[in-house]
Amino acid sequence: PSVYTQNNTVTGRVTVTSGPNILTLKKKYRDIMVSEYKGGQILQVDIVSLEPRVALCVAGKQSPDDIYSDIRENVLDSSLTRSQAKISTLGCIYGMSPWTLSKKLPDTLNAREIMMKVRDYFDIPYLERNLKKEFNQNGFIKNTYGRKIFSGDALVNHYLQSSGADASLQCFSSLIDLLKDKKVKFKTLYVIHDAILI
Repeated sequence: PSVYTQNNTVTGRVTVTSGPNILTLKKKYRDIMVSEYKGGQILQVDIVSLEPRVALCVAGKQSPDDIYSDIRENVLDSSLTRSQAKISTLGCIYGMSPWTLSKKLPDTLNAREIMMKVRDYFDIPYLERNLKKEFNQNGFIKNTYGRKIFSGDALVNHYLQSSGADASLQCFSSLIDLLKDKKVKFKTLYVIHDAILI
């Protein structure tokens, strides 16, 4: 079995300290795993759009079923495809520059304007100001679960990724408890950041 830790990254995202490193196994090779139960299956349960959902929650907003389609239609006036809206959203959350985003979008689109609209949708400027203030006062920030983050770089990215890492582990723990309560015959195999294999 794999042994995980949350202590080797700035954000508390899990890493494997010993055993098979499922985190680096390419998705196309995951079918090498087979269930030990007769007629059993390997299931992957994903938290869809984890960091964007955390960002909306932090901003006090409801999370639509499909965040990227919602942004495409209601923030970007359907000027992008869903895929382009996703790239733009993740770029804003992870600190991509407008220049880098412009290389991933058609020349007819204004990457800087798109990023400003998406950042406003998530209230990122407000979050950024608060995190900078918190870091300057304390020398660290805390994610939504109270985990301390001591890096002053990429504050929004670290805050959302760290909050997402802790949220996913809490969700997986609740899922496992629910399956046990329902007397489902299962084994937990691996955690892969925002997904769990059972």
